[in-house]
Amino acid sequence: MTTSPEPPLRIPLVDPRTGLLAREWAAFFRTVFTRTGGVSGGVPAITALQQALGDVQTELAMLPDQTAAVSTLAAAVAVLQQAVNDILVSIAMQPDPTAHLGAIQERIRSLEIMQALS
Repeated sequence: MTTSPEPPLRIPLVDPRTGLLAREWAAFFRTVFTRTGGVSGGVPAITALQQALGDVQTELAMLPDQTAAVSTLAAAVAVLQQAVNDILVSIAMQPDPTAHLGAIQERIRSLEIMQALS
């Protein structure tokens, strides 16, 4: 029996080009099926497995394509990231409101002294 190692997680379960179960995952599931007992009976077992895989592929083919939704979300994230960057730049360019506080306080003190002396 040939063992199929678990496919890397970067390989999608469904082939995006065909909408069918990816080849690597199909081999992995066949191995799991065989190692856990499978269906006994030789050729009928293979036929049953092929029928089961065909049923899964048919169901997967009926799932809606999510490529457009993912692209739309990615574009929205990019727009939001740009908005955040613009806000951060805007905040960084604002003058420090406390920069002249010392001078203002000193001027108030001098005015108070002048008022007290008059």
